Amino acid sequence: MLEGDRGLISDTDEQSQAIWIELQRRRMPGQQIQRALEMTRLVRSMFAANLRREDPAITELEIRRRMVAAYYGAEVGEAGGGRNEIPGAFGELVTALEAMELLYAVGGSIASAAHGMARAMQNVDMVVHVRPQEAFALAGRLASSFAVDPETAREATAANRPFNLIHMGSAMKFDIFPMMFFAHGEDELGRRQMQEGTGLVAEGAVPVVSAEDIVLAKLAWYRRGGETSERQWRDVEAVWTMRGPTLDWPYLMRWASEMGTMDLLRRLAGGDPS
Repeated sequence: MLEGDRGLISDTDEQSQAIWIELQRRRMPGQQIQRALEMTRLVRSMFAANLRREDPAITELEIRRRMVAAYYGAEVGEAGGGRNEIPGAFGELVTALEAMELLYAVGGSIASAAHGMARAMQNVDMVVHVRPQEAFALAGRLASSFAVDPETAREATAANRPFNLIHMGSAMKFDIFPMMFFAHGEDELGRRQMQEGTGLVAEGAVPVVSAEDIVLAKLAWYRRGGETSERQWRDVEAVWTMRGPTLDWPYLMRWASEMGTMDLLRRLAGGDPS
């Protein structure tokens, strides 16, 4: 059993967990992404149902305003918009990225769901090869349906920091990470994998970062956060459990060494990953 197998599901005995893990490994990455979207919709539906119980006369517009405010802050919530689900929001963003010929891939919790274990999410991370003026232009293109300030997007990209796009129709936040936010960003985009059946688009494939690259990104993010985020660690642990035997170890070790996370990679592997 891999180190990451231990305790992945705290309320499940070892034999049942082994069966469950094997079943998860048989699922395609696109199916895992679809499951994560379904979980997210369920959480949001429960949030809306609670509001309707408290106020039967509440409008859909007000529900979405409150959802945005609850997730991302009251000030943003005041700008809430009409109804539009997550795939519609993703489609609007991708249309703009492709019109500007900006290379991108989906990362974060969607990528860790694709290669590990699905969970509900509050945001979608995107790795994008974008320059400061392109970030300004992208934000301008999207300003009619996303809460975003073009100058903030430009400044964040110039400082190699992510910026946020909050889709007012779906109450979904997209975090745009400049390609070099993590040291392996160029390789990360170069190694992206086209995944079918994700539910993020009506048809066709979506570029998603590889299992190795989401492991590297999650370990780096875990370290930047002071190694306190249980969610980040469980995400990377799940990817290890599901994909560990097939991961490219030389690639992982080379970048973990450069990114200063070799000790975390060893901890994840339960020793020397080689």
